[in-house]
Amino acid sequence: MLQIVLAGQLELDAKVREFPALSSRVATTVALEPLSLKEADAMLLHRFTVAGSPEPYRICSGSASQLLYETSRGIPRDFVTIADASMKEAFLRGAPQIADTHVATAVHLLAGRQDQEAPTFEGGEKALGASVSDGRAFDAPFH
Repeated sequence: MLQIVLAGQLELDAKVREFPALSSRVATTVALEPLSLKEADAMLLHRFTVAGSPEPYRICSGSASQLLYETSRGIPRDFVTIADASMKEAFLRGAPQIADTHVATAVHLLAGRQDQEAPTFEGGEKALGASVSDGRAFDAPFH
């Protein structure tokens, strides 16, 4: 007997159901729930620690962490993507910490709204539009 584990997005379950012969052999289907704020914060701290940060808790402000969580709706893939884009934005601005403005800019850019007016920071400084473009495709509605 051969056992196979299929892992993927929710759409995979719908695709499998299109093939009755395959669907009848699926023993278990499990869907992960979104992370809680506490779990998302722990994941972020873990990623910073593994990356070698001596003070991982200082990389992201508390309000920026909250905004990361809210905009990702706790979905791990989206949370990590937005956090990565926010870190790039903070780095390009020479900021010592990820702030709300970096998260907001990252979300704006990831939403594919580059053709609209970029967010403006205090003092009239424009967001760096090319800072987070890494060619990924996003199917989540970032607002």
